[in-house]
Amino acid sequence: MILDEVYYDELTDSTLQELKNIGRWFNTLYGNYPIVIGGWAVWLYNPLGYGSRDIDLLFPERRMKERLANQYLSANGYILKKQSPFEEQFVKVVETSRGNEEIYLDACSVEGHEQSAWNKRGDAMGAGNQKQRTDGPQGAEVLRPQA
Repeated sequence: MILDEVYYDELTDSTLQELKNIGRWFNTLYGNYPIVIGGWAVWLYNPLGYGSRDIDLLFPERRMKERLANQYLSANGYILKKQSPFEEQFVKVVETSRGNEEIYLDACSVEGHEQSAWNKRGDAMGAGNQKQRTDGPQGAEVLRPQA
């Protein structure tokens, strides 16, 4: 597989625009932005890279994730696509010069996850922050200010 064929500019530009749209919607509703993980998070540190054809978001609360799914995604052309008996994914079809392509959106929440022994090693991220790790496959971490 040649990455330039999978992550071509026209598709990643469409995905980036969709990420911006979601960010604006979320900011208007909550006054902040969802946490971007995955390929677009890497791209923010290296914009000369490929970007991504999917959007991976992490939410502090299940309610926020569900609101995204129930309000934004359904009103903006996303469908829930069953990948397997145990996996579903939100998909939006976009038209490119190469034909119809799918933008994938994965969303998860850290709500309800107990802090594991793995990250109870102290305040490694600096004073005033509490480090929490999800049990998800990408091992996402969230920093929350302590009161």
